[in-house]
Amino acid sequence: MGGVPKSAVAEIIFCALSIPLPFDRLLGTIAVGAVALGKDKAMQYVMMIVEDEAHYAAPGAFEAIVAKHMAFGQKHGASIVGGNGLQGSATATTVRTTGGSTSIHDGPFAESREQLGGYYVIEAADLDAAIAIAKDVPLAADGAIEIRPVLAQGG
Repeated sequence: MGGVPKSAVAEIIFCALSIPLPFDRLLGTIAVGAVALGKDKAMQYVMMIVEDEAHYAAPGAFEAIVAKHMAFGQKHGASIVGGNGLQGSATATTVRTTGGSTSIHDGPFAESREQLGGYYVIEAADLDAAIAIAKDVPLAADGAIEIRPVLAQGG
């Protein structure tokens, strides 16, 4: 794997929920696939997971979504470049600039029922391939996966 420690590769591939996981048994099929996907043949996309975080308050809800994200990682590991889950919106701090004046606020940038809960960075041949992967991203209930292409270097 080009000198990259197995534990580092596992953390990069499976960091969608910010939980360090021991996945040495999957490295041969998932991590190798991610490295083998040529950057010249694929574009990178960010898939932002937006949903109501209140769905995770129910007993067992967090554990259930972790299991679903693990299955997603197994299925799409060859395309996943990185990602992370985020702590709840109550931990957010917003730095806002308006008219040249900067202010700091506790909480997310907007009041909304849905919050940014995490993201994946993937490599896909095109937007259609990214959409196909996004359709498999687990949600606790209703929500959205916003897909955006990453700016090309120098772009």
